Amino acid sequence: MTGCLSRRLWLFGAFAALVFASATTPALAGPFSGLAGSWSGSGHISLSDGSRERIRCRAHYSVGAGGTMLQQSLRCASDSYNFEL
Repeated sequence: MTGCLSRRLWLFGAFAALVFASATTPALAGPFSGLAGSWSGSGHISLSDGSRERIRCRAHYSVGAGGTMLQQSLRCASDSYNFEL
C-alpha cells in the first residue's frame, strides 16, 4: 500500500511540475515583432503633368513593449520632392 501511495505522489508531483513549467513559457510576441529593422527601395512616381520621376525611400522601424508598439521613420526623395514622416 505504501508503494502505491508513494507512486501516486510521485506521479502527482511530476504532473504538477509539468503544469507549472508550461505556465512559465513566454507569451506570444506582439503583432509588430517581425517589423523591427530597416528597409530601403526605389521606384517611380507619376506627377500631375504626366511626367515620371524616380523616387528613393528609406524606412526604419523601432519595435517596443514586447512587439505591441511601433515607431516608424520614413524618408523619401525624388528630383522634385523630399519628405520625411
